Amino acid sequence: MCFRVLRQWQTSNDKKIYQEFCRETSIWRQLRHPNVLPLIGVSMEIFPRRYCFVIPWMNNGSVISYLKAHPEQDKCFFIKQIIEGLAYLHQLDPPVAHKDLKGDNILVGPDLTCFITDFGLSSMLDSQRSRTAGRGTQYWMAPELFGLVALNLDPRPRDVYSLGCTISEVGYP
Repeated sequence: MCFRVLRQWQTSNDKKIYQEFCRETSIWRQLRHPNVLPLIGVSMEIFPRRYCFVIPWMNNGSVISYLKAHPEQDKCFFIKQIIEGLAYLHQLDPPVAHKDLKGDNILVGPDLTCFITDFGLSSMLDSQRSRTAGRGTQYWMAPELFGLVALNLDPRPRDVYSLGCTISEVGYP
């Protein structure tokens, strides 16, 4: 087991942090796919004044750290799994957009299965289409996200852009 503690700062608004924690939990708990990290549970008591997710421990770390330690690994094998996980998210009803896909958010299990994780920016398209449109990790964000105030566009193509960046990051030729 692993406890992923939700980041919060001294100046954080407790109500907003709680709402974000509940939103991420409500999306993540519904996901069931071999390439999506399962959410085992949540706790608001293990760490005082902190919210945490209980997830399986992945001793191989992220796909990036694993590949640095094992450069001989077949990168296509990992990329295929990442694509399958993202396709699953996008094919749900309603679809789920990850909005922060990158190598650090892909964990490698003991049997070398890749798991998409970290659904903090994710949204179900029917309910929160533009809520986090401009957030994410800069180098993996689609160019159209920079400088825009409000977007009411389907974020799945931007996930595909992030997927391309992730494939490049993994080092596929």
